[in-house]
Amino acid sequence: MKLYHFTNHIWLRRIQKEGISRGDVPTSPTEGFNAVWLTSNGDAASQGTMLEKKLSVRLTVEIDSGDPLLKTWLQVMREHRVSGRWRKTLNDLGGGTEAHWYVYLGTVSPDRIVSVDILSPPVAQDLEYMKADAEGRLEAVPGKLPGVVGWRINPA
Repeated sequence: MKLYHFTNHIWLRRIQKEGISRGDVPTSPTEGFNAVWLTSNGDAASQGTMLEKKLSVRLTVEIDSGDPLLKTWLQVMREHRVSGRWRKTLNDLGGGTEAHWYVYLGTVSPDRIVSVDILSPPVAQDLEYMKADAEGRLEAVPGKLPGVVGWRINPA
C-alpha cells in the first residue's frame, strides 16, 4: 500500500538513516501518544494547517495493508475514545482529509521509503537545526503530550 509522510528538512537525514519513528498523535487537547502519521493523500496543498511546518518534504512509503501496526485514523479514534468535538477539530486543521489518515505504531524502516520529494527549499531555521543535529547539539526534551518528544538546540 502506498502512503505518504510529510516532514521538514530538519528530520530528513535522520529518517533516511533510522526510519520514521516519531509523530504527535493527539487524542484530546491534553492527551496523545507518539506514532507515525501517514496519509493516502499525497497532495501537500490539501493537508491543512495542522502540518504547515512539515510540508517541505514528502516521503512515499510502502506498507503492507495487513500490517498489524498500521491503523486507520478511525480505528485509533475508536480505540482511544476520541471525542466527536476533538475529531472535528483535527479534521478541520487537517484540511478535512481524515478519511485518508493512518497511524503506524512502530518505526517505518528506511527500506520502506520508496521516494523522497523536496517540495520547498529549507528555510534558515531548518538549516540551523540541521547544523546542530550534525554537530550533536540537537537534544530531545519532553513534549506537551505523553510519549511525545520536542527538540532544542544545546548551545554548548
